Amino acid sequence: MPLEVQGLPPLLSVFDRSRALHFYRDLLGFKTTATSPHLSANPDSLNWSILALNGTALMLKTATDSASSGKPEHHSRTWSDK
Repeated sequence: MPLEVQGLPPLLSVFDRSRALHFYRDLLGFKTTATSPHLSANPDSLNWSILALNGTALMLKTATDSASSGKPEHHSRTWSDK
């Protein structure tokens, strides 16, 4: 039986999940279709969630440091097209 791929959402690592969820869900109108187990009583306290809108999906994942301390990484990056 051949594999039938129905979609491949991009994974976006975010440092502030509450802010990202507010933007995609509350402002743009995406709906939550799947989530990791809740980390606390706060319904937005998740490791990841998949959001969908009009046939388009994306996955939000909490960005953490490489030591898995649970604290967000802090990076300073500059974009240059040179």
